[in-house]
Amino acid sequence: VERRAWRAAITDALPSLVAGAIALVLLNRMNAPEWTSGGGSAWQYAITQPFVWMHYARLAILPVGLTADTDLEPFRHWYATEVLAGFVFVAVLLYAIVRLARESKTAPAAFGLAFFVITLLPTSLFPLAEVANEHRLFFPLMGFAIAAVCLLTPRRGGWAVLAVAIVAMAVGTHARNRIWATEETLWRDVTEKSPRNGRAWMNYGLTQMAQGKLTDAKGLFERAAQYTPNYSTLEINRGIVAGTLGEQTEAEGHFKRALTLSADRSSHFFYGRWLLERGRAAAAYQQLELAARMAPSWSQPQELLHTIAIARGQAAPALTCGSYERCLAEGLASTGRGKHLAAATAYRAALHYRQHPDAWNNLGWSLQSLGFRAEARAAYEQALRMDPAYERAKNNLRSLV
Repeated sequence: VERRAWRAAITDALPSLVAGAIALVLLNRMNAPEWTSGGGSAWQYAITQPFVWMHYARLAILPVGLTADTDLEPFRHWYATEVLAGFVFVAVLLYAIVRLARESKTAPAAFGLAFFVITLLPTSLFPLAEVANEHRLFFPLMGFAIAAVCLLTPRRGGWAVLAVAIVAMAVGTHARNRIWATEETLWRDVTEKSPRNGRAWMNYGLTQMAQGKLTDAKGLFERAAQYTPNYSTLEINRGIVAGTLGEQTEAEGHFKRALTLSADRSSHFFYGRWLLERGRAAAAYQQLELAARMAPSWSQPQELLHTIAIARGQAAPALTCGSYERCLAEGLASTGRGKHLAAATAYRAALHYRQHPDAWNNLGWSLQSLGFRAEARAAYEQALRMDPAYERAKNNLRSLV
């Protein structure tokens, strides 16, 4: 566009290129060892990109049918109709850039189209989990807009075309904002626009699970499994919802399959949390420690392990309830809901304010329910030392035999 010598242009661009390369190396070194882009065959990804570029160009001109997460799959063969159409589009695009660059009046349009091409290259050359994502168009779209303005404004009626386009896009943005208003409306729209997208069905299911619509969520997760049967995160969510519905055998099957698919921090953590809720403390502790070691900066396993330490008497309780009576009441309420870990920490806090056999007995029951039998025995025995005639503590102690 500026008719500069290649050497001068490259010299000016070189510092940015070097800085970008250094930033890429640093960012890759900061990735967790188990991180992966999720990309499949580099060849199939590459031959799909020309068609994706054509799709992006169509959206730049006519943004109809937008979806937050496409269900486009990589094409398997270079001779597929869509692949060939994409190659023709790229050839025409490159020819247009060269042709427009010859004249000073149209050179800015060539620059805009070249900007569109260059800014799409990183996500086109590096195979990512999704071959297309419509948010990848945001940066390249600036170049496309430059080209459109430069080509239309000199022509009669060009400004009118641009004005109509701006109004139409404003109306479209208003409509799109209604879809993006909540997670639920967003992912429901994606399931309608990209019905073969398993992740979309899973995320839509998560919005239903958050509202307590567990049966609906389970159905949506099953729909997701039709398209992404080997997705460990989906298996974790299927395990969570099955466990909440009381289908524990099915839940454990999903958690174990998640570990088979990807023995990462999430698979270990959520399986460990479920095991703890089922009173299988030893196995739960092992899974949680694995999650904590794999991701030292992830707070959830660390916090749960610390809460377990409080329940077992290995760490000081948080004294947020303020008095023995309030702490005991919190513990009883948690016991009634089956939240035995929360109950145990509340009873530990109650004992900080007052040593009472009721609190020790209730603590023992919570620890026994979690699977910490040795600690439960010690709690029952302490209750009996304080009140040798405490029948409930005696019965609870016998149940450990």
